[in-house]
Amino acid sequence: MNPIVRLINSSLGKKYIMGITGAALYGFVIIHTLGNLQIFLPPEAINAYGKLLKASPEILWGFRFGLLGMGLLHVWAAVTLTLANKLARPVDYLDKKPLKATFASRTMALSGIIVAVFVVYHILHFTAHITHPEFAHYKTELDGQEVHDIYNMVVTGFQNRAVSGFYLLGVGLLCFHLSHGIQSLFQSLGLVTEGYRSWTTMLGKVTATAIFIGMAAVPLGVMGGVLKHTLGFHPPVVVKSASSCSISKKASACPAQQSECCSETKECDGTKDCPSMKDNSCPSTKTCPAK
Repeated sequence: MNPIVRLINSSLGKKYIMGITGAALYGFVIIHTLGNLQIFLPPEAINAYGKLLKASPEILWGFRFGLLGMGLLHVWAAVTLTLANKLARPVDYLDKKPLKATFASRTMALSGIIVAVFVVYHILHFTAHITHPEFAHYKTELDGQEVHDIYNMVVTGFQNRAVSGFYLLGVGLLCFHLSHGIQSLFQSLGLVTEGYRSWTTMLGKVTATAIFIGMAAVPLGVMGGVLKHTLGFHPPVVVKSASSCSISKKASACPAQQSECCSETKECDGTKDCPSMKDNSCPSTKTCPAK
């Protein structure tokens, strides 16, 4: 068997994979937290940050797929190691008293599953805009160019208290997971001795707490009224058709226009049913027959 394949399939190799992928994901969380905190600067700051990230789609998607690969490898290593441990000891000890094991270390698998669910929802919410398609149409101007209005999107998203509550729960469990994960990282890579174990434990707790404060500050800032929509902001208007709903970019200038339009076409796009959309004005309900 190939030595590399043999190492990957061994318990030691899987611990190395968990350690390396964990370090990469940990670094991403720190960068992501620092990027998010720009929302407390003028709105142009975080919108410019978003513009910079999207400047090269090839690099951005390459980075995203790389993170996805790291995440999948991390989960694979964790699951296979857990199953291997259970197979090695199919029957628990009669008097099971974990020694030097924290609650965080004993619940790594459970917290990891919940964190994975939270990450998927977070991506569907603010990145892929699956749960809230209208977020894709939040636009603003920056240096004479139209860019994604990340600032107002985030404020709108966290004004929903259920979403903010779930976000805080997910971030809390993520940091709970990290607090032990950082200790395990050094141990898996053979970078810690018994004399330095207390230092890695303290490092894990301090960094996890700092990350939680940084990430939780955003939804708490919105719910507390510190972060508000920019002056004159109006969310894009959803224009409904007989078959589906779509966003009319031109109609967003007239937030009061929310009629269901049109019966003959999917949206008011300058067709005979809605002629006034051609000149960027809002169509009246008279020119858009009811469904």
